[in-house]
Amino acid sequence: MYSKIVFFTVLVFSCQYLFAQSEGKPELGDWKETEKKANKGDAEAQIKMGEICQGFLEKDEFRSFKKAQIWYEKVQTTDSKLQNRISKNQFVMYYRGGYGLEKNAEKAKEIFEKIKNQTLRYPDKQDLDFSKFYEYASSTDPNQKLLYARMLFEHEIDANEAIKIGENLAKNSPDAAYLRDKWELYRKRYRSYGDLKVQEVSLFPMMQKYAEAGSTIARIEWVREAEKVKVPAYQLKPEQIEKILGFEEKNAELDFKRAFYLQKYQNGTAKIRTLRLMAERKKTLSADQTDFAKMALTNLEDFDKQIQSLEGFCSFLRKNPSFDNFGLDLEGYRQFFGGNVRNLIAFNQTLQKTDIQAFVGVDLASKYQNELKSKVNKMLFLAKNDTLKVVKFRVASQNNDWLKSFSKNYASELSEFINGLGIAQNLPFYESLIPHSEKNYSLEQAKQALESLKVKAFLGQEKTAGVIKRKAIADLLGENPYIEDLEKQELTLLQTAWLQPEGKEMYFAYTSDSPNAFSGYVKVGETPYFYQVSRKKYAQEYELQIKQVKSEASDLVFYSKIQTSFSPENQAFTVKILNSYLKDYKWNPLEQEFLNIGYAEAESLIRTEIVGNALKAKLQNPNNWAENVLKAKENADFFTEKNAIRSALRYWIVSFDQVFGK
Repeated sequence: MYSKIVFFTVLVFSCQYLFAQSEGKPELGDWKETEKKANKGDAEAQIKMGEICQGFLEKDEFRSFKKAQIWYEKVQTTDSKLQNRISKNQFVMYYRGGYGLEKNAEKAKEIFEKIKNQTLRYPDKQDLDFSKFYEYASSTDPNQKLLYARMLFEHEIDANEAIKIGENLAKNSPDAAYLRDKWELYRKRYRSYGDLKVQEVSLFPMMQKYAEAGSTIARIEWVREAEKVKVPAYQLKPEQIEKILGFEEKNAELDFKRAFYLQKYQNGTAKIRTLRLMAERKKTLSADQTDFAKMALTNLEDFDKQIQSLEGFCSFLRKNPSFDNFGLDLEGYRQFFGGNVRNLIAFNQTLQKTDIQAFVGVDLASKYQNELKSKVNKMLFLAKNDTLKVVKFRVASQNNDWLKSFSKNYASELSEFINGLGIAQNLPFYESLIPHSEKNYSLEQAKQALESLKVKAFLGQEKTAGVIKRKAIADLLGENPYIEDLEKQELTLLQTAWLQPEGKEMYFAYTSDSPNAFSGYVKVGETPYFYQVSRKKYAQEYELQIKQVKSEASDLVFYSKIQTSFSPENQAFTVKILNSYLKDYKWNPLEQEFLNIGYAEAESLIRTEIVGNALKAKLQNPNNWAENVLKAKENADFFTEKNAIRSALRYWIVSFDQVFGK
């Protein structure tokens, strides 16, 4: 019986099923070798002989429950799998009765209690809860009746009754109609040829017919069988599979399976959304029903580890641009949007789109919202000395429900900054500057706007002109320009008269304290060391220059590379500063010798790792800095790559100053 793994249900049989079938004579001609082994006491062969006699899709005249029972009673084995196999077969015979064996409901129920918790698997359903067999048998619910029919056929209990149920349900259930015809197809094949090798020309048109009629089971099986077939005419293309399976059903188990087959043909965001749907359906299913998809769900778990935070999500999208079709300002988020509240609001609105929620899941989407809210106060702190940015926060807070929902602390902090800037009495004027700061200006347009201002003498004219010039420069370079952008526009910013003084001010700001180009200094003893860090547009690393200042002279004492990476799972940056040596007036960074710095959001101190014997030999702490001072995080309230690099450079300069020729 188990040697004939049956996939599908057959037709409604004749009324003779209403009567106990008479015992037939099994055909044993092809089983002589098995019979010989069975007669010698081989347990496996004896069970096989019993199953041949018991039959399932055989014609009635070839079936004998009586002879099957005789073979089962001969078996002597301690193998629990073989014992369960016998019990399952005996349950079937006593439950049905006939073919030389009297029906015995009590005996069947007794055996059922022993086997009901077995995992009885078959392809159409990973596991049908066999313990509910009797419950479904007496149910009037159409869905449960169909499940009962599937148990009857696919567990090889009673094909005739299964088909009868399928026929009764077919009018209102495409699934029942499909299973009825499919089982009949396989039954006819077995009756004619003794196997289940149905021709594609018969099977696939039936699957397509019922798939188009609304049968979820047909759709799933159509895709599954198309994976195996080698005939081009019946192979499905990915876009066809998307069309066939790309919808949701009400049945959690079938929907789970539909999603499983669909995700195999998907990539990027579509695949993740489908895996997310599987995870949602899994909550209402048993482990046995979902175990076959364990690897797919493990892939989702691995993905979720990378995006446990909004920072991790942004980092993942930045590294995997094929996934990013959401339009999120990833770099802006990483750099606190430069303190610009409108960019923050736009980011939040994008984050709440339904396609993002489907991609990351409801739980993570909610977590992201909380993280974004916590970022607002830090953004306000960044903007506290920028009058116009603070005013923008105030206007946005009055007009945006999301910002309105924040705590009173946020509102009071905003008022405190406004009072500290001394602009409380002139808020209308500063609010009037906002449109100028949001209009897009080319340099020529900005120059024309400034010319028109000159003919209007009014209070605040100078501030208005400054806003226009700053906006034009920002439009020219972007929020966070790379070194190439700055080098290209350096003369324009420093030497264009009408852009001054804003041109020089912003150039200095961009080169000394922006995400892609910044500087600083660390004092070791009485000697200051100034560093400059710059990132090229298409590079995955930064250039590092360190200059030593002695007697008011500044000399380059070190040049190298800085490489960074981010771990979303640990919420930590790793900063690698490569050692370098000077030869023939050229600095040569060493890939195999470096300092690694770990900068984790949840830790107050950095972690250090020294790679290379030369660096280990040169490690020192010339001024005996306390460990908690030397390894303290720079600007710990703002978890950014720039602050991770600053922390690493302080440790590098203090601990390895002899690398610089000392």
